[in-house]
Amino acid sequence: MSLLFDESFESYRQLEIKEGVKALKDVENRDKSMEWLNGAMWMLKRIINLPEKLAGQESEDQQKQAEVLKIKALDLFEAKMVRSYLDEP
Repeated sequence: MSLLFDESFESYRQLEIKEGVKALKDVENRDKSMEWLNGAMWMLKRIINLPEKLAGQESEDQQKQAEVLKIKALDLFEAKMVRSYLDEP
Protein backbone atom coordinates (compact mmCIF):
# COMPACT_ATOMS: atom_id res chain seq x y z
CA MET A 1 0.00 0.00 0.00
CA SER A 2 1.28 3.44 -0.89
CA LEU A 3 2.00 6.06 1.75
CA LEU A 4 -0.40 8.32 -0.14
CA PHE A 5 -3.33 6.14 0.95
CA ASP A 6 -2.26 5.83 4.59
CA GLU A 7 -4.59 7.80 6.88
CA SER A 8 -1.77 8.57 9.32
CA PHE A 9 0.13 10.27 6.49
CA GLU A 10 -2.75 12.70 5.97
CA SER A 11 -2.93 13.37 9.71
CA TYR A 12 0.80 14.07 9.75
CA ARG A 13 0.43 16.47 6.82
CA GLN A 14 -2.34 18.35 8.62
CA LEU A 15 -0.04 18.79 11.60
CA GLU A 16 2.74 20.03 9.30
CA ILE A 17 0.46 22.65 7.75
CA LYS A 18 -0.80 23.86 11.13
CA GLU A 19 2.76 24.18 12.40
CA GLY A 20 3.75 25.93 9.17
CA VAL A 21 1.08 28.58 9.72
CA LYS A 22 2.35 29.10 13.27
CA ALA A 23 5.87 29.48 11.91
CA LEU A 24 4.74 32.06 9.35
CA LYS A 25 2.96 34.05 12.03
CA ASP A 26 6.06 33.86 14.21
CA VAL A 27 8.24 35.19 11.39
CA GLU A 28 5.79 38.02 10.80
CA ASN A 29 5.41 38.89 14.49
CA ARG A 30 9.14 39.13 14.97
CA ASP A 31 9.57 41.59 12.11
CA LYS A 32 11.98 39.32 10.28
CA SER A 33 13.14 40.21 6.81
CA MET A 34 11.26 39.23 3.66
CA GLU A 35 13.94 36.58 3.13
CA TRP A 36 12.73 34.80 6.26
CA LEU A 37 9.14 34.99 5.09
CA ASN A 38 10.09 33.81 1.58
CA GLY A 39 12.00 30.89 3.09
CA ALA A 40 9.06 29.86 5.25
CA MET A 41 6.70 30.07 2.28
CA TRP A 42 9.13 28.05 0.13
CA MET A 43 9.21 25.32 2.77
CA LEU A 44 5.42 25.21 3.06
CA LYS A 45 5.14 25.02 -0.72
CA ARG A 46 7.42 21.97 -0.70
CA ILE A 47 5.36 20.35 2.06
CA ILE A 48 2.08 21.03 0.24
CA ASN A 49 3.44 19.62 -3.04
CA LEU A 50 5.07 16.55 -1.46
CA PRO A 51 2.33 14.07 -2.43
CA GLU A 52 2.82 14.89 -6.10
CA LYS A 53 6.52 14.15 -5.77
CA LEU A 54 5.76 10.88 -3.99
CA ALA A 55 3.30 9.84 -6.69
CA GLY A 56 5.71 10.72 -9.48
CA GLN A 57 4.82 8.65 -12.52
CA GLU A 58 3.13 5.94 -10.48
CA SER A 59 -0.37 4.69 -11.10
CA GLU A 60 -3.23 6.97 -12.02
CA ASP A 61 -4.83 6.20 -8.63
CA GLN A 62 -1.73 7.45 -6.82
CA GLN A 63 -1.60 10.59 -8.93
CA LYS A 64 -5.28 11.30 -8.20
CA GLN A 65 -4.75 10.70 -4.48
CA ALA A 66 -1.75 13.03 -4.52
CA GLU A 67 -3.90 15.75 -6.06
CA VAL A 68 -6.59 15.21 -3.41
CA LEU A 69 -4.00 15.48 -0.62
CA LYS A 70 -2.55 18.64 -2.16
CA ILE A 71 -5.99 20.26 -2.39
CA LYS A 72 -6.75 19.33 1.22
CA ALA A 73 -3.43 20.80 2.34
CA LEU A 74 -4.07 24.04 0.45
CA ASP A 75 -7.58 24.31 1.90
CA LEU A 76 -6.25 23.76 5.41
CA PHE A 77 -3.42 26.25 4.91
CA GLU A 78 -5.77 28.92 3.59
CA ALA A 79 -8.29 28.39 6.40
CA LYS A 80 -5.67 28.39 9.17
CA MET A 81 -3.82 31.39 7.74
CA VAL A 82 -6.97 33.49 7.40
CA ARG A 83 -8.23 32.45 10.84
CA SER A 84 -4.89 33.33 12.39
CA TYR A 85 -5.50 36.94 11.34
CA LEU A 86 -9.21 37.03 12.14
CA ASP A 87 -8.71 35.55 15.62
CA GLU A 88 -6.10 38.12 16.64
CA PRO A 89 -7.18 40.33 19.55
